[in-house]
Amino acid sequence: MPPPPSSRTTVQALVTLLLEESLPGFRLVAEEEGDDLDRDDRAGVRDAVVSAVRAHLPRTPDQVLEALRRGRHAGGPEGDFWTLDPIDGTKGFLRDGQYAVALARIVDGRPVLAVLGCPNLPHGERRGCVFVAERGRGAVVFGVDDGVESVVRVDGIEALRDAVVCESVEAAHSSHDRAAGVAAHLGIAAAPVRMDSQCK
Repeated sequence: MPPPPSSRTTVQALVTLLLEESLPGFRLVAEEEGDDLDRDDRAGVRDAVVSAVRAHLPRTPDQVLEALRRGRHAGGPEGDFWTLDPIDGTKGFLRDGQYAVALARIVDGRPVLAVLGCPNLPHGERRGCVFVAERGRGAVVFGVDDGVESVVRVDGIEALRDAVVCESVEAAHSSHDRAAGVAAHLGIAAAPVRMDSQCK
């Protein structure tokens, strides 16, 4: 079951409107198009999205719908555009688990910048963090509440048995039995970390 349409659409509208403030004319590949929100039978969803967006940004209903229409770019191997998955990790979102808002800039077919918002991922004593990675410059993470930034790097381990395996919560997304067999063969004793979405 997907997240409620109003949730995905609201997130996409908010991200698009914020990008427009800094990058007028940017091109976007995204999931929601907004065209069907003009229909009478979608008035409830349209009103919910506009109301939710306006709780954060002062925009007219037409501006919200126009922002959603920006997500129609076709992408491809050439040019400069952004991609957005407004809610990655449907089941995690629905159970208040892990999900992410995933945004990336693509230039001539290569990702050059990625931003991953993880509202429920622990960061220090609170939850909610944002990861930012830029090609050639590495990655950082900062807490949503405190803004404290730290460099992201792979933990150094002396022996493979000290590694930690990360896998999907849903067995349908990854073979838990096969992963357990590989971990046992490699002598990895720690229990796997299971979470939804690109938070992995």
